[in-house]
Amino acid sequence: MKVIAICFIYFLFCQFAFCAENDNCPHYSYSVGKLNWNTDNDEIVVHAGLPNPDSPSFETDLVFCKKNKSLFSYKGDATFIGMYPLADVSQKIVTLWVSGNGTYFIRIFGYLDKKVSVLLDVPSFSLPELIYLSSIEKKADPSIIISKRVSAQTGPEVLFFAEIFSWSGNAYKSNGLVEWDKRLNLSK
Repeated sequence: MKVIAICFIYFLFCQFAFCAENDNCPHYSYSVGKLNWNTDNDEIVVHAGLPNPDSPSFETDLVFCKKNKSLFSYKGDATFIGMYPLADVSQKIVTLWVSGNGTYFIRIFGYLDKKVSVLLDVPSFSLPELIYLSSIEKKADPSIIISKRVSAQTGPEVLFFAEIFSWSGNAYKSNGLVEWDKRLNLSK
């Protein structure tokens, strides 16, 4: 009987310790995504969830946690679609969002100097494309192609231009607009 009582007390203590440890990183009753993000030295868990089950989908929270400690949180203003790292081990992840009018938002988060921050937040009229502009860039992060739409006077709207963003070492910089058909045939 003593053994059972000791095991029960141990179980309760461990359960309490586990819950207390997880209190710093919220767990959502309605999760819309989770990513185990491997950076150079740390593993960060990114939770995407609604604050409560009755929340509109545009109230998605992203919470970045390391060892059950919250590092950064972001409240979305559009509907969360998904997220992925730029490589197996990467300091950056891409998140995708869509607004009520069909505009996508590409938000890239980075983990630099042990802090998470928003590195790029741009609208797009299609999902982003990743491209390496040179053989040197293949050892680094790919550039991001964001589509820009121009409305035609008659007929459907057509993608005419793309804007290319490249990582400069400390920020994403625009390489300017290029014609849509020529976006994949670029060199730095």
